[in-house]
Amino acid sequence: FDGQKKEYEEVMNLINNVLIFVFVLEAAIKIFALRCNYFKDFWNIFDSFIVFVGLLDFVMTQTETQGLFDTSIFSLFRAFRFIKLMQRVRPIRILIWTFLKSLQ
Repeated sequence: FDGQKKEYEEVMNLINNVLIFVFVLEAAIKIFALRCNYFKDFWNIFDSFIVFVGLLDFVMTQTETQGLFDTSIFSLFRAFRFIKLMQRVRPIRILIWTFLKSLQ
């Protein structure tokens, strides 16, 4: 149904915006607490990158500047947010680390 697709999109946008807010808040608290040590950990750098891209996506969506360049890459980074959520789970963290090492 046409209406259902619009509702689905709105719910996904809301979830996306909430996750961005939570990730920004988490990064800000960790940077405040750890100062320069924050950037000594791979996962913190990864988190910062995901937060930055998420904020960029949010700003571009809100200001409707998406037409200036291809924003489909942001979809890939939305998938990385799932990795960010799962990084606390040890088996998945090991799997992700192995995958990243295999790309080098």
